[in-house]
Amino acid sequence: MKFIPTAISVLAVGAVGAGAITMYNYADERNSFVVQSVVDGDTIDVRHKGETERIRLLNIDTPEIGRDGTASECLADEAKEYLQSRLAPGTRVDLEYDEERSDRYGRTLAGVFLGDELINASIAEQGLARAMVIEPNHRFYPEVSDAADRAERSGRGLSTLGPECFVASTVVDQYSQAKEHNDALQSELGLLLPHLNDDENFHRAKALRNQLQKLHHSLSAIPRPFEQSEFQKAAFDSRFDTYADDIDASVKENLDHVNGALDSEDSRREEERRREEEAARAEQARRAENQRQRELQQRDVIAPPNEPSYSPPSSNSSTSNDNSSGSGGAAIDTYTGCRAYGGNYALTSIDKKGRPYAKIDCTTKQQIG
Repeated sequence: MKFIPTAISVLAVGAVGAGAITMYNYADERNSFVVQSVVDGDTIDVRHKGETERIRLLNIDTPEIGRDGTASECLADEAKEYLQSRLAPGTRVDLEYDEERSDRYGRTLAGVFLGDELINASIAEQGLARAMVIEPNHRFYPEVSDAADRAERSGRGLSTLGPECFVASTVVDQYSQAKEHNDALQSELGLLLPHLNDDENFHRAKALRNQLQKLHHSLSAIPRPFEQSEFQKAAFDSRFDTYADDIDASVKENLDHVNGALDSEDSRREEERRREEEAARAEQARRAENQRQRELQQRDVIAPPNEPSYSPPSSNSSTSNDNSSGSGGAAIDTYTGCRAYGGNYALTSIDKKGRPYAKIDCTTKQQIG
């Protein structure tokens, strides 16, 4: 876009009350200058009539060149190098102006033309500058803005930058490291969580959960809004917030996931412990009952020799004995040793109560008669 120098004075096109439509004079003439040097992507020094003049290119803003030990912003050096490739020292350029001729720093505000080419727009076309307006200077903005849009659609320059370019480097480093750590933890947890019944996996997952908790806390402690330069604020707005929010959300999601898995495994293990304890108590009760039954059986099988010895009736007794030979019954056994009233014995004897039993050795439990 090339503007022909005009001298337009204030016109009154019909009066509306006391007001009038005002037309501004952009420039008295197009002035020719010789490039002396390129300062950065949007600033050059020129010579005119033996004087050096610093020119700030209108309606563009490029990343800041690093100074005093600070690093240059992303594409700042590339923007300067591009301008140097187009405006080498000694190159003749034409300047055209807008409503304001200078800024608060004393720099001349201008559109810089190389022949018919507006260099301001050419830098934006490369994706090395954003379109901007510093009121009231709009003259070159439409052409610069269109050029910046074409660069973005073509995937050039500023539109391709990642989060490392959006904010101060210290914040970027923290989030970059957090992202790498979170990704590594997520990968390892993906292998562990399906197999938490294994004790080693279970305890390792708990250790990884602790790391996620610390990571989540460290990210929460980073102050917001994030530290940004004026260019970063204008060019990237809240793009780093989105990037940071995504990392925060991923860390929180991983933490919730591992918490849920560990809580579920804790519940499973607690239920398993409860069942094992119940089984142990049941087994203990079963064994106690078996012991009791054995003791009862032992008492039933082996009668200790504690019954009083049987004394046969006197020969001169007038009372007849039910077990006498005269009655035809068997004589009552007076055996006082150990007896078996059950088990695998031949019950060949009768006690005084009429119960069959076997005579056994008290030590060997062998039948003896």
